[in-house]
Amino acid sequence: MVDDDRMTLLLLEAFLNSKGAEVVTSDFPEDVDDLIRQVQPDVLLLDLLSPSADLDGLVILGKLRANPLTPPQAVHVMSANHVWLSGLAPRLREMGVGVIFKPFDLDHLWQMIEEAVE
Repeated sequence: MVDDDRMTLLLLEAFLNSKGAEVVTSDFPEDVDDLIRQVQPDVLLLDLLSPSADLDGLVILGKLRANPLTPPQAVHVMSANHVWLSGLAPRLREMGVGVIFKPFDLDHLWQMIEEAVE
């Protein structure tokens, strides 16, 4: 899970751990390539809006989709910017990328994760 908001990471980590999931978090989007190599996750939650002008979420998403270690249907993007993400959502879904709007319904999030690992 990659999000620049440490509180979001802590909340999601606690929730997912309570469901029995093994969770690895990073608040540095620049770490995502290393995380994929080291962990090879079943699911990746990625905040699309990053404070880094050099490495925004769409750039990271492109790298993830090009990386053969990223499992198909594994990437779920999230954002609190509903207007912006709503415009991107149809295309992202066509690409097989899950879309999560913040604040999110935790039960819905868990359902998306379960479906991704089936």
